Amino acid sequence: MVVVVVSIDVIALVVGIGTPARVVTRSSGAVSSKNSPTTTSSPPRMVASTTTKPRSATTTTTRAHPSTTVSAPVASSATPASTSSGACNAGACVTLDATRAIGAVTHGGSGINQAVEPGINEDGVDMRVLGATMYRSAPVPGPAGSYNWTSWDLARSAGAQTTLVLSNLWEQTDSNGFRVTPWSNWSGYASWVRSTVANVLASGRTVDYWDIYNEPGWHGYYSPADFAAETPADLLQQFSVAYQAIKSVDPSAAIIGPSIGEWALQPLPPNALTHEPDLATFLNFAVAHGLKLAAVAWHDNGQTPATINADATATWALIHSLPALGQPKMFLDEYGSESTQPIPGWDVGYLAAITKAGISSANRSCWATCADPNLDGLLTDDGQLTMSDFYVGVTYSQMSGQMVSASSTDATMQALGSIDASERQVTALIGRSVATSTRDAAPPTSVRVNVVVPWISPHTNVDLSYEPSEPGVAVSGPIPASPSGLTVQADGAGNELVSFTIPSFADGAAYNLAVSASQ
Repeated sequence: MVVVVVSIDVIALVVGIGTPARVVTRSSGAVSSKNSPTTTSSPPRMVASTTTKPRSATTTTTRAHPSTTVSAPVASSATPASTSSGACNAGACVTLDATRAIGAVTHGGSGINQAVEPGINEDGVDMRVLGATMYRSAPVPGPAGSYNWTSWDLARSAGAQTTLVLSNLWEQTDSNGFRVTPWSNWSGYASWVRSTVANVLASGRTVDYWDIYNEPGWHGYYSPADFAAETPADLLQQFSVAYQAIKSVDPSAAIIGPSIGEWALQPLPPNALTHEPDLATFLNFAVAHGLKLAAVAWHDNGQTPATINADATATWALIHSLPALGQPKMFLDEYGSESTQPIPGWDVGYLAAITKAGISSANRSCWATCADPNLDGLLTDDGQLTMSDFYVGVTYSQMSGQMVSASSTDATMQALGSIDASERQVTALIGRSVATSTRDAAPPTSVRVNVVVPWISPHTNVDLSYEPSEPGVAVSGPIPASPSGLTVQADGAGNELVSFTIPSFADGAAYNLAVSASQ
């Protein structure tokens, strides 16, 4: 830990030892299921503490109260800019204005898709450290209609809500290697849905949300002949039949949809990938048939954070144009791309977009295989080591209180943050996402960070660390960093402007920031 104490007359540098990541030793009995590996034990690995992440360099600025002469000039107002004229004198300027709250902290972007397996993460420590708010999956079917709930129970024990993907269970109705189409026997399909829901409820497990199908109409789910014949109308009718069947067993069930894989507000042209309906067609169908959705759900794989925000904005406009829908939430069932998901800076961009768009729940996509116990790429594929992105998630989980306004002069430099008024602390993430691979990374740039805080304090602490962009490389925690050119200015109205520079912000990197007033 590096502590810099700045006063009117004296500058002192104190070097200490940062708080290390703790070591967790895992040991688990052998568990085998259809989609999970068999394991007998797990070696120790480094993870962040459940109460605090590995600490970074901490800089403490000590200055007199506004009535006293200070070494830094006192700004006439806490204007979020790097100069009095508002110009940005760096490669980019990022501002977090903690005097402007934009909504309560929900950690909506911390959802996990499937990638939790029995015998690997069964103590739930990783999901608890990450504060995962949603687990989207289904139990593993066993003999005679039984289910293996081990992963589900682990997610619940870690505090996550659950979304059960019904089509994952329908997959087991194989016919010569392919699933049976529901429209080949509507009464049989409805009966299966009722029986499945009854069995799930009889197990005593909690299902917070029912997701009728995942990326409906995509190729590979049904036989080539059935895929060629299916239509959006078939898929709409399937949703209606399943909806009514679920409600007949559990009238209080919260049902989401349509979880389409290709976001669109107009019917898709004929193509070889999917026959799914677009969102506008689906939602108008829901209104016409009285289907009350707990959330409008969709996927935005392979898109940029800016595209996700734009798609969400358009989706909200569509929802608000259909008052008969009620007030459904918005779920982003899957987000990210295979190339950018391992890059910490892109993770920050996605979380910032999810926050700005008002998305209640969002889950990272799983790629090569959703059966790997890697928490959708936050761990190594064997579930034993943490990747850089893991610590982006840790900082995100530590946000509390209210989310705050964040802005940037560069579209590829995103930020999000929160303020805990009771603790007088701002917690933030700043990420850079130019290139989609480290091979094509843009050169480092300087970034001026401005944080407006609603307090006046003689001691302002700045805690800074970062995650480098090293896809495929396991890490044990963030790397300490020191803010450059740190200044604190009072505005005369009870606020401070804390400013500093990150002189060499690498493409793909993510910075963790905490600004707090000494108690």
